[in-house]
Amino acid sequence: MNKISYKTKLFYFIRDLVFKILYKIGFKINSTINEKALLDFLIRLSPYNTNINLIRLGESGDGGYLIPDDLEGIEACFTGGVGPMIGFESDLAKKGINCFMADYSVEKLPVSHSNLFFEKKFIGTKNDQTHITFEDWFSKNTKNSGGGGDYIFKIDIEGDEYKILPLIEEKYLTRMRIVVLEFHYFSNIITPMGYDLIKLIFDKLQKNHTILHINPNNVSPSIKFSKKVELYDYLEITLLRNDRIETKKEKLIFPHPLDSKNNNDFKSKLPDCFYKKY
Repeated sequence: MNKISYKTKLFYFIRDLVFKILYKIGFKINSTINEKALLDFLIRLSPYNTNINLIRLGESGDGGYLIPDDLEGIEACFTGGVGPMIGFESDLAKKGINCFMADYSVEKLPVSHSNLFFEKKFIGTKNDQTHITFEDWFSKNTKNSGGGGDYIFKIDIEGDEYKILPLIEEKYLTRMRIVVLEFHYFSNIITPMGYDLIKLIFDKLQKNHTILHINPNNVSPSIKFSKKVELYDYLEITLLRNDRIETKKEKLIFPHPLDSKNNNDFKSKLPDCFYKKY
């Protein structure tokens, strides 16, 4: 678990104070989104309990994720972004699930397994020496699957999700039974451009999938813009395709018992604005 220095804590305290003041005095002048519109959108992201329990795969703290215990019949996992810890994929590999991982910033995987496969390329908007589009990456690794089967899609690509996710066609997203995303710079949703882009992405994701879990990554603290609006920079979000869900009800207790903090210096509870209507 990471330890946060005093200087880092002070930086985040000052940042939080500055953002709060600017938000209140209208740092905007039309440069921040209307609060009611923002709250109406955030409540759309409210996670649901379903007939399928959640399990944790991967490390404690950073690197572990909660997903539905619905892995039977999963053909493979596709992971964009590779870090020093790949416990999530290793756990899937031990269960007999192939994991295809792509990232140009690393030379090789930190561990080896017969079910782990690595492509030294970024997931990008075009194909070149350092990038491959999601469609081409997915297609070349599923060409022998007969066109059927379900998959897991996990993406943690340091902000490039805003370039990639809007471009993935629905026919590919519907093949993903489980989607695990790490959203970076989520607090930019207070700006009109950030709001429009994040809304576009979730309009696409929530067309065929339901959010089961959101865990704020507390590598940095939340920013409390107002009494009602509190946001984190980083969110880990898990979705399940709707056809797998038989029953669901709104989740009201956070954090989940299987959640694990990145550090003990900052809280990591999902803010009320994600699940309480104002």
